[in-house]
Amino acid sequence: MEYVFRKKIDIERHEHIYKGRHYNINYLEYAKKGSRHLLVTLSGFNGSELEGRPAKYNYMRTLSDFPGNKLFIKDEVDDIPVYYYGEGGDTYYLDEVCRLIEDKCKEMGVQKEQLIIAGSSKGGTGALLIGFRLGAGHVISGANQLDVGSYLYGLNEKLRNLLLMKMVGSIGEEEVHRLDQNIRKLILVERTKSRLYFHAGNEDAHYYQHMQPMLKHFDQHGI
Repeated sequence: MEYVFRKKIDIERHEHIYKGRHYNINYLEYAKKGSRHLLVTLSGFNGSELEGRPAKYNYMRTLSDFPGNKLFIKDEVDDIPVYYYGEGGDTYYLDEVCRLIEDKCKEMGVQKEQLIIAGSSKGGTGALLIGFRLGAGHVISGANQLDVGSYLYGLNEKLRNLLLMKMVGSIGEEEVHRLDQNIRKLILVERTKSRLYFHAGNEDAHYYQHMQPMLKHFDQHGI
């Protein structure tokens, strides 16, 4: 309980709202004077999406001693996750998050080579989307999804309907396939200067279904 209380106070002190062209994005900012690095951490699911509970910031305690600039960015539109990608089939949310990070890099004097984007599961997918879009020096992804549409379609009916309706506006096979292909186009790059770090349990379904095809692609292109 003490940690929960301290975390709440910490969030109140460091939380900001980025007012983008299409969305307002909540984020935590920890500036470290003299640091040339920026670590951006993205969130996974909170487990209470059907109850309409807002997104949570992940890995705050784990990264409390990180000796550089830090951002923790939420992923939600109307309290519904959109994979740091977008709603209704567009990529506006991805665009806005990238602009936020670019603005902070300029403010903090951080070069793209010293930018680190990290996350796991949904946050891991977001880290790849954002990291490749920005040309981040380092991308850390744990147990990410590649075929996001198919993954969401495999969830329980209520959660599947909620998330797919928000992201693509429909739950039909055509829309699910299109979302898979759109995410693949952004993740399965053929060249990048980013250094990539992956983590997954060897018995994790994410590893077999999503990461192995992705890693095979990267190997084939010398990434």
